[in-house]
Amino acid sequence: MMWYNFGKNVVFKPYLYYYDMPGQCGDNLINTAKYPAEGSLRKNQWYTIKIYVKSNTGKRQNGRVRYSVDGTVILDEPIRWTANDDKRLINKFTFSTFRGGSTMDWASSADGYVYFDELMWKKLGD
Repeated sequence: MMWYNFGKNVVFKPYLYYYDMPGQCGDNLINTAKYPAEGSLRKNQWYTIKIYVKSNTGKRQNGRVRYSVDGTVILDEPIRWTANDDKRLINKFTFSTFRGGSTMDWASSADGYVYFDELMWKKLGD
């Protein structure tokens, strides 16, 4: 998940890497997927973000990705994570936070802080 500044409005947007993505940088799969749909995130407010992923099989686009914020689903789509069946099993989980991007227009002129609380993950199936 990333937060993105649309001028006066700051929103959450999905950000993922997958097999069929159009470029070399992460993608949001559907450009209109964002939270909130109207307006801006609020300072000093906690948000509950859930990300669900299901691996695809073979070269099929039968995987799944779902992002929700405070119970509102902003992205729920079939996806092909890989075309290599040997690499379809999820065996690592990476959580990272970074500020910036590939060009200077992603740079910030001020320090910002993000706090994470109650991080958890669970395996839902075999």
